[in-house]
Amino acid sequence: MASSEGLAGIVVGDSGISTVGQGLGLSYRGHSIEELSSYCSFEQVAYLLLEGSLPTGEQLQDFTKKMNKEANNIEGLKPVLREMPCDLDPMDAIHAIVMLASSSLPECSEFSNQKAVALRILAVLTPCLLFWYHRAKSGLETDVRVQDGESIAAQFLRLLKLKPASKEEIRALDVCLILYAEHEFNASTFAARVCASTLSDAYSCVAAAIGTLKGRLHGGANEASSAYLQKLKSISDADKFLDENFKNKHLIMGFGHRVYKKGDPRHPIVREVSAALSRGPQGMPALQKLGEHIERRMVEEKKIPPNLDFFASILFTQLRIPRDLATPVFVLS
Repeated sequence: MASSEGLAGIVVGDSGISTVGQGLGLSYRGHSIEELSSYCSFEQVAYLLLEGSLPTGEQLQDFTKKMNKEANNIEGLKPVLREMPCDLDPMDAIHAIVMLASSSLPECSEFSNQKAVALRILAVLTPCLLFWYHRAKSGLETDVRVQDGESIAAQFLRLLKLKPASKEEIRALDVCLILYAEHEFNASTFAARVCASTLSDAYSCVAAAIGTLKGRLHGGANEASSAYLQKLKSISDADKFLDENFKNKHLIMGFGHRVYKKGDPRHPIVREVSAALSRGPQGMPALQKLGEHIERRMVEEKKIPPNLDFFASILFTQLRIPRDLATPVFVLS
């Protein structure tokens, strides 16, 4: 039997949730990512993915209210969060948080409360992760209560920085969450589906996905992109880096995609959002220009376009999101 690396070309199932590649671009339940990233919040997209249609104003308000309530219902989880080692990889911490959340709302054996479970996971990851993260990094216990009507993007940035973020920063992260929210049968989704096929509970399925997402060739790609970008201080540094890697035929993380051979449709969206952020008072225009220079050389000389992760890593740097939290943000999405 012929093997297929990475399951390339192997049909493992059908999805009614998204379309990926083959000239179709990327859409979630019939809505293009261009439309969703322009006009929707991440909460609206989360509702769309869970319920099958975009919410009305009343439905969105109710959905956000329920999430905020769940996010503030973590007191019973804090004793265990306090005992989690400070030197854990944040991906291991968020993996543990998912399983910990199951203690307060187990999935019913007949799977009748799956949407409530999904809402619970979606709601508690941000406050639980940042409660642990601040203790791990500074030894301090911070207030991670969520405000009424506060979006996940606003929560994450406020709880991370311990001060409110600007509207521009919140919107930038919101768009990133939308772009990372769904991608059909990627590796982590496939792992979750395999786990689900055994009739395991939803928490275990999500945990299996997180373990897969931790891999450097999947969710870890944005961290890998940030790692080399943060070492480059000038266009000259970038040219030396590229020349050396071209010569040695090394992979440049953040470029190329197994499906999108002619370019990731998410890339121009995140690139523009990052560019807009770079023009703001807290922006990093030099980093943005450096990224655009690397992109130009990769496309012109190697004919390899960027994927979502490349400018997402630049955007995260401009938002002052620590590199070790880049992949956990992918998990939140």
